[in-house]
Amino acid sequence: MCITACTKSRPKEPTAGRPYEVFVASTTGDTVSISMVCKALSIEAEALPQPEPQFDAVKMKLSDYESAIKKNSTVLIDIDKKKHHSPTVTWQTENGTIQVFLNANSRESLANAIDSLGEIMRRQLLRHEMAIATAQLRAKHNPKAEEKVKETTGVEMLIPADMQKSKQGEQFIWLTNDALTGMQSVCVYSYPGTALNAERALKMRDSVMRVNIEGETKDMHMATTAGSVTSHFVKNKGREVLVQRGLWEMKGDAMGGPFVSRSYVDSANHRIVVKEAFVYAPERKKRNLIRQVEAAIME
Repeated sequence: MCITACTKSRPKEPTAGRPYEVFVASTTGDTVSISMVCKALSIEAEALPQPEPQFDAVKMKLSDYESAIKKNSTVLIDIDKKKHHSPTVTWQTENGTIQVFLNANSRESLANAIDSLGEIMRRQLLRHEMAIATAQLRAKHNPKAEEKVKETTGVEMLIPADMQKSKQGEQFIWLTNDALTGMQSVCVYSYPGTALNAERALKMRDSVMRVNIEGETKDMHMATTAGSVTSHFVKNKGREVLVQRGLWEMKGDAMGGPFVSRSYVDSANHRIVVKEAFVYAPERKKRNLIRQVEAAIME
């Protein structure tokens, strides 16, 4: 462009947890329940070009749990029919770490509820990881690039410090770290409108990207990979936001990767504002890269 399943237990006293790595232990050493929870945490992440788990779940002995809670994320399973009536999940966050407590009265009841409990765990763990990425961004960002974004689009947002290159168009800006390995990018643009519509958003994406992100020749341009996109609406600070995840490709060239966009209505200016993050990293896994840069478009 121009511009699964649980892993094996780790050694004792690991010094730090990696992003999206979760350590799972049981108060009773129940390996079946541990494997069940690991499987629920490791379901395939959506909108990536190759299979990657939502989280890297690591089995851990209870004796190692105290060292584990000093890292980012842990899950402690407690199955006790005397203490628990039905399966529940709670959590506690402190000093940049999260402990998830999964309680049940039997292994069978846990198995029956694992789909719903797994969804709750994944959602809360993802929020925790995104909060960490956002905090890191706030601590180290790029004021000069942020001023360019505001001048070009009227949008205020934080831009990662390593995004030093940019390309501007009409109500459009593309910022990138232009890395040789693991290129991360952010785009901000807008188009007329007063209501969010997922189908129109994708058509506008292809139109905007075709004009503003070209390949080595004029016949090459970015496009959305057909059938790859999921769409849903969320609330952020009382405002409705359209979130879309999918794959992009460079027409006429062997390039592509994942993207995530967040669109909202700017009523005062009768327009739809779009913030998008995308990644190009053919030699690397994409999950952590896209989630890291997604923090820039969250607010």
